Amino acid sequence: MRVPMQRNGRYTHCTMTLLLWPLAISGLLGLILLVRGWRGRRIDDHPLCRRCGYDLVASAQAANCPECGRDLTQRGAIRIGHRCKRRLALTFGTILLLAALGGGGVLGWSHFSNFDWYPYKPLWMLRQDAAGTNATKAIASQREILARLVASKLSQSQIDGIVNEALAAQANMQKTWFAWWGDFIELAWQAGAAREQTIIQYARTAVEGAYTLEIPDRVRQGSMLTVGAAHAPMRAGSTGSLMAEVRYGRVTMEDGTSLGGGSGMSRSSISNGSSGRSSSGSMMSLPMGKHTAGSESIVRIYPAGGFAFGPLGAEGSGSNDDESQPLAEFALQLQKPFEVVPADQEIVERVADPTLEPAIRAATAVRTMQALRTSRGTAFLCDVNIKNPPVDVAFEIFVRVGEREWPVGLLSAEAGAKRERDHISLQRTRGGAANDLITEFPADAETVDVVLRPSSEAAESGGIFRIWDGEIVLSNIAIERIVPRSVN
Repeated sequence: MRVPMQRNGRYTHCTMTLLLWPLAISGLLGLILLVRGWRGRRIDDHPLCRRCGYDLVASAQAANCPECGRDLTQRGAIRIGHRCKRRLALTFGTILLLAALGGGGVLGWSHFSNFDWYPYKPLWMLRQDAAGTNATKAIASQREILARLVASKLSQSQIDGIVNEALAAQANMQKTWFAWWGDFIELAWQAGAAREQTIIQYARTAVEGAYTLEIPDRVRQGSMLTVGAAHAPMRAGSTGSLMAEVRYGRVTMEDGTSLGGGSGMSRSSISNGSSGRSSSGSMMSLPMGKHTAGSESIVRIYPAGGFAFGPLGAEGSGSNDDESQPLAEFALQLQKPFEVVPADQEIVERVADPTLEPAIRAATAVRTMQALRTSRGTAFLCDVNIKNPPVDVAFEIFVRVGEREWPVGLLSAEAGAKRERDHISLQRTRGGAANDLITEFPADAETVDVVLRPSSEAAESGGIFRIWDGEIVLSNIAIERIVPRSVN
């Protein structure tokens, strides 16, 4: 039988309809049994007056019933056989009919009074709903399971069952992860219902599944090599009761050549909302061909209150003294294959899909367009924001007046990136050198068209290697003229 589904504490009409079906079937079956039991079974073949039940076996030729006077020649005036009531059918029919009526009454009352069924649902049903596709039902079931854990209403075997299911799902990257599983494990550990080895396994799996070594798949020989480490939102809970301290090791190639790193450290919450990235770049001449970079970092797991944030070694700021020993310490091994290609080889893939243009245009906005005119030319300060593009994008940006246009900078954004790129200063030199200002820009121009064209240079500098191959033109962008304090 389907269970109640709530939306802000109320049952949906669809769920009420589904719940009424078994009650209706039960009531109909009970009614059939009652009728059959009351009619009974025939025990002889005597003719009987249908009106009064008089036995006509001795008056078979009579035209009228000797008892009530009914005309026995009429069709249907006589029935055959005495009947005995079926007591078993009457009993079960009464039970089913009363159960249906009672259940319908309770269901109707609970529907109109917003009764919460979740505290009364069995655990197996809650676990099934908690992993279901109905978000409202899943959230309500997850909250109920966690509430029962906190209230000590779950047996140890029930707790172990959920913990084991969660750990198995966490380790299987192909399986959907639910954050409430992580909350359950952490709360069970805090309540003493989960072993320390369990919480260590949970934390280690969360960290190892989230951290990656970031190096471009292809690097042009002699170009900038960007090496970094990143961690995605972890397959963990949302309570933030555990912290991971990661001391990054040096990144080296298979022959021992150092690619950088080795001095960084990060601290982050072990939670499904925690993510981060750090990287550095350097010009390196690496041998052509395929390589594998590797790094060994040291991870320490602490309770969230095990240390405070601050400079390493500062008093009370995370020095990890004897009072804040880690729960666990392990080596995190990261590897990343990459290929060094000739300097003139294109490494940025372009995707030509005109259908993406409306969404990318909607995600792009010029927030300010400022022009500063000096005796040596015009400098532009342009704030461009690209928010949540459907694909990775990288552009060289131009300002255009009439048939003439001038490059003012580079810009890239990753697909779905929600962070706003505030105050991106775009000038012709991409660095703002005063000796490369625009000398031919019209002094009387009040608006410009801003043209965004795909750029491999912008993509590489942003660590993006597959971009949309299309042009965006934002027309008639007003120019804000800035008056210099002194004219050079």
